[in-house]
Formats: sequence, C-alpha cells, structure tokens
Amino acid sequence: MHDKMSEKWHPSHRKRFFWAGYRRHAEKLRNEDPMKPAKQEDERFARVFSSFVEYLDLPDGTVADYLKVSRASVRRWKKGQNLPYMRMRGEILRALAEL
Repeated sequence: MHDKMSEKWHPSHRKRFFWAGYRRHAEKLRNEDPMKPAKQEDERFARVFSSFVEYLDLPDGTVADYLKVSRASVRRWKKGQNLPYMRMRGEILRALAEL
C-alpha cells in the first residue's frame, strides 16, 4: 500500500518525507550519548593499564621502552588521556602481562 501511495506522491513530497524522517533520526542521535560505550571502555583501559604498571612496580621509562612508546605516552595512558587505538589496547595489555 505504501508503494502505491509513494507512486502518487509528488517528488517534492517524497523528498520532504525523507528529510523529516532523517531529522527525527538525527535528533534522536543527538539526544543519546553515542560515545558512552567508548568512554566506559577508555576508563576501563586506563584503570587496567595503570594498575598493571603499578603492580609491575616498574618506572614509566622501562614500560615505555618495552612497549616502544614514549614515557609521556605511558603517563598519559595511566591518566586516561590520549589513549591508544582500540585495536592496539589488547596487544598492549598482553605485552605487559608477559613482563
């Protein structure tokens, strides 16, 4: 039935209907927090990473040399700032586990 109606609709009406639906969808996305899972994952990585480094009782420089990153990166990761890409986080934690 909708197909029959859409055939009768003028192209400008179809376009308005499409954009109205798009605007509703965009408004819904704006009201939700799409970054919430990523924020939780970031906090989790920072917490696990900092506790791992603390448990190993190694200086940031040693950890940085082992991971082949700068000491500043290690300090930032422990604070939850400028975290590595999601796909690298597992490898980083696995590498720390081997120390």
